Amino acid sequence: MVDRLTFSGTKDVALFILYEYTARDHAVSCTIKEMKRVLGDSASLNFLRSAMQENYQMEQVYFSKGAADDTEWMLTGNGIEYAESILKSKKDIYRFVVKKIDGELTGSDSIEKISSEKWEPLPLERSGPEYDAAIEISEKALKEISGNNGYAESAPEERDRIVWSVSEGIKNIKEGLPSREQVSSMLLKPLSYIADKFTGASMGEIAKEAVKALLSWMGLG
Repeated sequence: MVDRLTFSGTKDVALFILYEYTARDHAVSCTIKEMKRVLGDSASLNFLRSAMQENYQMEQVYFSKGAADDTEWMLTGNGIEYAESILKSKKDIYRFVVKKIDGELTGSDSIEKISSEKWEPLPLERSGPEYDAAIEISEKALKEISGNNGYAESAPEERDRIVWSVSEGIKNIKEGLPSREQVSSMLLKPLSYIADKFTGASMGEIAKEAVKALLSWMGLG
């Protein structure tokens, strides 16, 4: 028998799905249909619909286009802050969402299946030359990407998504408690994408340097 999420749990799960989608693959939106596909029998479709309406009333999400279950939902700044504020206290729910998205849990698996797993934030060293270099070069890369008019004209939505991801990733390193997975999804992946896409150009080179600096700071360089 499948353990269904409560309504309160569904609200948090919906926010975490949006949070994780935003951090991955430069995606910034998700529909209720996509949420239901990820969660399978763990979530009621009616709960998901009501949860998104309540999240909307709390100004944690907004929608851009589409109708009914095809509406594209996105996180507001308030939604991002709330999601990050409950990451540690609701780590089981967050890990449940991540594993669902990654396909590591089946439609019948519940949150209890992973409740014994340990989630720890990335140990942060907010001082020292490696930290300073990671922040400085990442901010330079962000400035280069956001100020590149050619990129903005050729792929405006992609550029905006990457700018948002890198900006929030830097903020999270400075002020939050990011996991290695979050640093990877919000900073390493988009910056590596820019480095590959614009190889030889100044924007690609500074993105490549930022990736190296971040890996060095994380002890992976």
